Amino acid sequence: MGILKAARKRTQFLVSAGLLSLTCLLSPLSKQACAAETGRENEFGLGIMLGEPTGISGRLNLSSKRSVDFGLARSDKSYFLILADYLFTFPHAFHTSSTFLSNVTPYVGVGGVLGIADQSFQFRTAFGGATGSTVFGVRIPLGIEWRPSSPPLGVFLEIAPGISILPSTQGFMQGDLGIRFYF
Repeated sequence: MGILKAARKRTQFLVSAGLLSLTCLLSPLSKQACAAETGRENEFGLGIMLGEPTGISGRLNLSSKRSVDFGLARSDKSYFLILADYLFTFPHAFHTSSTFLSNVTPYVGVGGVLGIADQSFQFRTAFGGATGSTVFGVRIPLGIEWRPSSPPLGVFLEIAPGISILPSTQGFMQGDLGIRFYF
């Protein structure tokens, strides 16, 4: 039994390290591909997200139309999540004279989610029936972010339908309201 626990922890660490490495590797490539675009390049935002899951949220704007975001969260259902998404943003999508709406940017993306459960929790309810202590899935975040000119904050609302792939295939839904401070 001890060998299985050690192997499981090693697998969780390797998958987590791999996702983080992949995000870090893709960011410079995406940045070069989008270098001609102008806007809020190289801005990094860090804040909180409230909902399911609740945790820390970060976002790096690669250009005015491309971003990567991540989340580290602890659910009240006894599991820890690592989220990473590549986002396509649509600045000035609401052509209006309203100052508020001109600062609202919709976005859509694709990303991954890695769930690591406490020993007592099985992912039966949160990820639609998965029975392992580690779950990997794909999600499609859809959201809007309000970014006023000043202060450098972003308030966002997001829903993310997804599908768990490992250890079983089931649909799930996530949703958050959050705020980030941009540096």
